[in-house]
Amino acid sequence: ILKGKDGMMYIATTEGLALIDEELRLAYLEDERIADDFLHELRMGKDGTIYAVDNAGDVIVLKDKEVLQIYPFSQSQIKGINCILPDPYDPELFYVETDEGKVYHDTLDSGFIKSEEIDISPLYQVQSFECLDQKIWICARNGIGVLDEDGFHTLDNIPMKNSIGHVM
Repeated sequence: ILKGKDGMMYIATTEGLALIDEELRLAYLEDERIADDFLHELRMGKDGTIYAVDNAGDVIVLKDKEVLQIYPFSQSQIKGINCILPDPYDPELFYVETDEGKVYHDTLDSGFIKSEEIDISPLYQVQSFECLDQKIWICARNGIGVLDEDGFHTLDNIPMKNSIGHVM
């Protein structure tokens, strides 16, 4: 669930995108390209653009209750996107984790093919990215790490070494 800058609540569902307005009226986004999509993540960029990720690994770009673009990453060389975070400092860039378990920082238009990979080992299978205190926190199946000005490092002094879904 994500509150858009337009006041709408955007809800990722197993059958597309639901919307709730400020009067609590429920509607579905009427766009047959995503009507049956299993959406599992919604993120908002600095400019209010919303990015959804579906179970196939595609990225759907939304603004003002409309689909602006669909990036078919499920059919690309990277085999799909699992997680996405719009870069909070550069609206053109995104942090993504692919179906191959690789983390990249680049533009959506680049296709992440020539992007520099961010090594997050020993972590694998990113569950979510969050930007907190000017650091990118990476929650994964086997722990949590931080990407900051010094690079990537895992948090080893905490007892959580299994699936971390989110941090806030």
